Amino acid sequence: MARAPARLKGAGIAQWGGMGHLLKHLIEQYGYAIVIGLVFAEGVGLPLPGETALITAAAISAQSHRLSIIGIILASIVGATAGGCGGY
Repeated sequence: MARAPARLKGAGIAQWGGMGHLLKHLIEQYGYAIVIGLVFAEGVGLPLPGETALITAAAISAQSHRLSIIGIILASIVGATAGGCGGY
């Protein structure tokens, strides 16, 4: 039976925290624009975390009140509409 490489042995959820931290930082830095961009890119067909960005932005909105939930909803509508048209 094949063994997992040493660098992957014991890899768990904690090691995937880098992407979540990066996404949180980008949303805190760029706000609604990064939400529009990621949802748009996902709608066009690029493998980027558009839905994960929405969840993260909503959590940031609930905790810090730096972003409005209405603004996040509007940003997702704009990104999804533009991405759907671009993907078509």
